[in-house]
Amino acid sequence: NDKTPVVGMVERGGRLIALMQPSLPLSWFDAAIVPEHDQCPPRPNVLRTAGVLNPMHPASKTPGSAIVLLGGESRHFGWSDEAVLTVLDHLRIAWPQLIVADSRRTPLSLRAALAERYPQIWQAWEDCPPGWLAATLAHTETAWITADSVSMVYEALSAGCATALIPLPPAPRPSKLARSIVRLIQNGQVSDFATWHRG
Repeated sequence: NDKTPVVGMVERGGRLIALMQPSLPLSWFDAAIVPEHDQCPPRPNVLRTAGVLNPMHPASKTPGSAIVLLGGESRHFGWSDEAVLTVLDHLRIAWPQLIVADSRRTPLSLRAALAERYPQIWQAWEDCPPGWLAATLAHTETAWITADSVSMVYEALSAGCATALIPLPPAPRPSKLARSIVRLIQNGQVSDFATWHRG
């Protein structure tokens, strides 16, 4: 019988790393990788990243390819089906082979409108095979994303897509995620529909 007591991770030489802002004290972790929008205070054991870590990688891009990624209602932005559909009408003219993909948060009312107006280019999230989004973004030149979908914005950027935002009504009190989207535009990392449409 092995009577050796179980020893802790530190005693075995392991390290404790958080891949987000932890709810426990930061001093309990050897390292924490935290998105900038979480506004984590600077500490020697904190690495701040531009966005949430994701598995996306760029590949050779298909010329003229574009995708729209739709989020949905959230506390960070308002939502307007009509505003989104108006933008889609313009994008479809510029990119005839546009793909429009929704998500779990997309309102049923918008999904019904997509099924009626864009059945040939609408990709329902529940019909996507595993790995579909990563593979599609890897080869897509341009990604348009509703402003509420911060994680998808960073996924598109990681995949090397030219990334632009579909505007949404602001929430009454702008959140840290909404402010991070504004910074991306100000820094020139993403574009927005108003700028593209004027050009």
